Amino acid sequence: MQREAKLILSFFLGVFLVLAAGWAQADPPGGHGPEGEAAEAGPEMMPGGGPGFISQLSLTPEQVDQLKQDKLDKRKKMIQLRAKLEELQLDLATEVEKDRPESKKIETIARQMGEVQSKMILARTQSVLFLKSILTPEQKQKWDELQLHQGGAFRGEGGRGWKKMHR
Repeated sequence: MQREAKLILSFFLGVFLVLAAGWAQADPPGGHGPEGEAAEAGPEMMPGGGPGFISQLSLTPEQVDQLKQDKLDKRKKMIQLRAKLEELQLDLATEVEKDRPESKKIETIARQMGEVQSKMILARTQSVLFLKSILTPEQKQKWDELQLHQGGAFRGEGGRGWKKMHR
């Protein structure tokens, strides 16, 4: 009986880890950059559009520099968050594989994983908000037009549940 319980628990852990990895690597809002993360995308590949999308906003050199710095900052943060998530996935797998896994510890690890994933979503969202914050009123109007045409910064690509961000 204990062997069956361990097998069932291992199965559910495997399913959870696959889902967690999928969430961690999920397409960010509006598309993805060269490394698959909107927060890591360059100015020409920010959330909400593909190549040329940002060029349609006629950004100033200063705005481009600001976006590049934001990209660098977000990449560093995302690297740390992905590393933490992987560490927690290992902790969870280790705990589940024990002869007597502690359900409280499993719950704690699962909550911590959720917190890390929330931080990743927040970092991606902050990239869009940062972009919008540095736009002139004319650029914001163009952004809005492009978003309507493209389906919004959070257009639900890949069926991963992203919703269009309300202004």
